[in-house]
Amino acid sequence: QLWLGDSGATRAAGSVLDVHRVARGERVGYHQGRTRRAGWVVVVAGGTAHGVGLEAPRAVRGGPARLRELARGVLDASGLALSPFSWAGRKRWFAEPPHMQVSLLLLPGSVAPPARGVELACQVRMTTVRFDQTCDQLG
Repeated sequence: QLWLGDSGATRAAGSVLDVHRVARGERVGYHQGRTRRAGWVVVVAGGTAHGVGLEAPRAVRGGPARLRELARGVLDASGLALSPFSWAGRKRWFAEPPHMQVSLLLLPGSVAPPARGVELACQVRMTTVRFDQTCDQLG
């Protein structure tokens, strides 16, 4: 019953720092990649310095697991990576690989974007994460 074994004992989140409307084909981010469709770019606190986007090697056994890894490799090769941040009940795509301190997320135009200051839930490995803030809810 250590904290690492109890997923309800911790919560990771990133605050929305900014939101920008983008048109299809507009250049965004550090690498100036073009957007595939119109929507929103959401700037969220939390990047590689915090453990966002870091992965540990996995042991892949069995056919279904191999197919999932193959699909992930195809998505990565095409420049698409699913972020650990969720909004409106779904994980959202990275606009580009996470930066040191922030992540850029893409939202489709059909989804209302979060306001600045809203916290987005973040599902990260607790063994690689570095929190900016911790809270004690026991007292």
